Parts: sequence; structure tokens; C-alpha cells
Amino acid sequence: MPAPNPPLTTRARSAHQLLDAIIGQWRNECASQGSRLYCHPGCAGCCSLQVQASWAEALLLAEALTETEQRQLRGYVRRLLALTRQQRDYKQLLAQVRQQLGSCPFLAADGRCAHYSRRPLACRALYATREPHYCTLDFSRLSSAEKQTFLASLDRRLVDFPTHYAAAPRQFAASLEQQLLQHQQQWTGHRLLGNLPLLVCLAGRPRLRAALQQHATGWLGRLQRRWPLLLAANSNSAGADSLPRQHFSP
Repeated sequence: MPAPNPPLTTRARSAHQLLDAIIGQWRNECASQGSRLYCHPGCAGCCSLQVQASWAEALLLAEALTETEQRQLRGYVRRLLALTRQQRDYKQLLAQVRQQLGSCPFLAADGRCAHYSRRPLACRALYATREPHYCTLDFSRLSSAEKQTFLASLDRRLVDFPTHYAAAPRQFAASLEQQLLQHQQQWTGHRLLGNLPLLVCLAGRPRLRAALQQHATGWLGRLQRRWPLLLAANSNSAGADSLPRQHFSP
């Protein structure tokens, strides 16, 4: 596949490196304060959640895929779009995707990310403050009392309430994501973010990739009208931020 837009992918790499450095310092602070984080290699509990990423991050990941991975990704995206056509509610779509599609298409058999160094900001920023089984738990199946017990157990100084995921890394990542979108706006005249597998699949289409690098705003409108629950696009300075955020709460 031809090389994607170097300025965008270079910015994505820089944002990833900066977030890793910031989170490294934050983790040291957590350890010094006695706060425990439960994430470890191969855990993969969060890898069945839907990931929102920027177009720049999708380009960065797309350029690393093998032909076999591209083929597997296209199969995953076909199933994803079939589910999307049956849904109008974002929260219900998230639940169905997790139940029917399972783990991220970039997850290797050993439970580790096959492209860990290129994973997006959203993945880098997700740190669990509770045991791994909470990352795969379907909170909709809990009783009201069980939900209240869970919420009461959370440290609101640390978590992105009402989730058990740490707030600070996600705040850092959100800021860097906005910077990536601003750079994309300056470079291409538009912003685009959305479902990671779909964006990476689209980034593997040379004609579409070239069009989006040449201020082709008509493509943006067609993409968002076709998949409004999966993509957010904007050709104005206001930015592309209309997608609902991933919903982790009980």
C-alpha cells in the first residue's frame, strides 16, 4: 500500500510518545500514593470495547498491516456494518458489538495487541483501578443493589466516575486527540474520527485516502451519513466531536 500522509502519521506518533511519557510519570505518582492499577500484558479485558480514534492514528496503524491482517480486518468490518444497519441506538450497538464480534481485530492469540506500538490514544489511556473481571462484566445484568455497591466502592478522586477506569490518563489523551484533530484540520481542511477498525479499513483504500488528503469534503458527508454511529466528521473549525463516547458505566 502507498505510504499514508507523513505529516499526519508523524503527528500521531509524537502524540503517542508524549502520552506514554505523561502516563509513565502518572503511574509513578500512583505507586507512590499506594493506588493500585490492575492492567498487565495479556489481560485484554478492555480489548472488546469499541475504540474511538483519529484519522491520523488510523493511517499510522493501516500502514503496518499485512495482507492477511487486512483481509481479516475487512471481514470484521463487514460484520460490524451489518450490526450497525440493525441499530439506531449507540449504547445498544456497543453492547451488541461486544457480544457478537468479540475482541478487537488487532488482538493476537496470546491476548496482546499485535500492533502495540501503534495502538491509539484511547487504548494507551485506559487503566483499570479494579480487578480484570470488571473490564468484561456486563453491568446491565447486575441488580440495582449490585450496581450501587460497585459505585460506592470507586475512588472518585482517581476514576472517571461512574467507571472504574482512571480519569487522568483519559483526560491527557482527550487533549492530545484534540491537538491531532486540529492538525488534521490545518493539513486537510477537515477532521475525522470514529470507530478504529472501520477507520483503519477505510485508510487502506488508496482512492479514499488520497481524497481525504485533498480537502474532499464531499467524501466526509457521505461517510458520516452512511455510518453516523461509527464516524464523526467536520470540515469546520468546530471540530469532529459529535460521536458519543464509549459508555463504560453500569
